[in-house]
Order: sequence, then C-alpha cells, then structure tokens
Amino acid sequence: MKHTIRLQQGCFAALLFISLALTACRTVPPAEMPEEPHYIMHTQDEKNTAYTLHIAYPEFTGMPELNASIRATFADAASEFKAQAQKDQGALADAGLSGSEFYVTTEKIYDGESYISVLISIYCYAGGAHGSTIYSTVTWNNTDNRQETICGISGLTLQELSAYCRDSLTQSLGGGSLSAERLRWIQDGTEPVESNFSAFTADGGTVTIYFQQYQVAPYSEGIPEVTLPVVKNNRS
Repeated sequence: MKHTIRLQQGCFAALLFISLALTACRTVPPAEMPEEPHYIMHTQDEKNTAYTLHIAYPEFTGMPELNASIRATFADAASEFKAQAQKDQGALADAGLSGSEFYVTTEKIYDGESYISVLISIYCYAGGAHGSTIYSTVTWNNTDNRQETICGISGLTLQELSAYCRDSLTQSLGGGSLSAERLRWIQDGTEPVESNFSAFTADGGTVTIYFQQYQVAPYSEGIPEVTLPVVKNNRS
C-alpha cells in the first residue's frame, strides 16, 4: 500500500510540471477555417521494462514560438515520468504490476486564420486503482504571435466566467440533488482566479473550459467541461 501511494504521488508530481503562460486579456474575433491545415503530427514511442510512453502532438509550419508552447505542455512531465518510472520499476514488480504508462494525445485542433487552439491529454499510470489525466491547452493569437488568455478569447472577466461556469456545472453535475459538500467543491474550483480557467480551447464561435480531475467534482465525473459563446466586444 505504501508503494502504491508513493507511486501515485510521483505520477501526480510529474503532471504538475505542466504550466501555461498567461498574458494580458484581449478579445480575438472569430475566424474562418483555412482550407488546408498547416501542421504535421509528430509521434514518439518508447517501451521497456520500466515504462511505456507514447506522445503525439502537432507542429505548425513557420511558428516556432507556438510549437515551443505546445511541447512545453508535456515535455517536463515526460522527463520526470521516465526518471521516476526507472526508480519505481522494482516496487511495481514487487506489487505484481506491469510498468508505468505515460500517454500524450492530441484531442482537438482548431487551425484558424486569427488563432490556433490545441487540446492535449496527458495520462499517467504508476500503480494503484487508476491513472491520472490532465488536459493542457494552447490557444495562440496569430496576429500578435502570443498565447491567449481565457479573458482575451472569451471577452469575459474572471468574475463573469466564474458565475457562468458555476451555474453550468451545478446543473450538469446534479442540480438540486447535489450535497452542500459538492456545491462547495464547485464553488472552490470556479473561484475567479486565472488558474481555475487555464485549460480552454476555442473553435471560432465558442470557448470550452476544462476542469481537471478533482477540481470541481470527484474522479468519477472525469474532466467536466463548460462551453460558452465568444463575446465580441473586449471587456478587459
């Protein structure tokens, strides 16, 4: 049991390396999808007695800063995972478990003229009942060549986002049947701070915000989502 707890903590620590830079709020107008995507998919596969690793991510032509931001969503976590998996190999074997697992998959790509939005899923398993998944995102302002913020892309303030998401999650996760503890969970996970809304994608007309496992609900609820329309006028 001690091995399992330590392994899960090590895996979760690896995922905590994931971070996204936040910049000033600015609204980007919705854009039409170009006829041809200007990216290629890169893959990396490693398998040995300690771990299995698979990474798949897009690389955009002529956009080194964007590509660096995409790689930053998983690179440190992957390095930390591999180092920890080597250390934990013996403990996993003693517990009758196979090697650790680390999977990076690209779940969604919006390749627009004004901005690009990418959703990356990072799954890590290092023993125990189940693994952990984190959604990491990059939404890129093509005009200014920088990463967008949730305020800039949605046109809403943090207070407005908090109120909208709190109401939406309360309904989607149970409505009036939720206990006081569950309602408090939602309230804490939607406080008007940027870190609570750091995982988001946009598709030209809507913005989808992703709430990580345990952020607003128990593990069984997965990664809850809230989708809202883009507000055209800049309120920041």
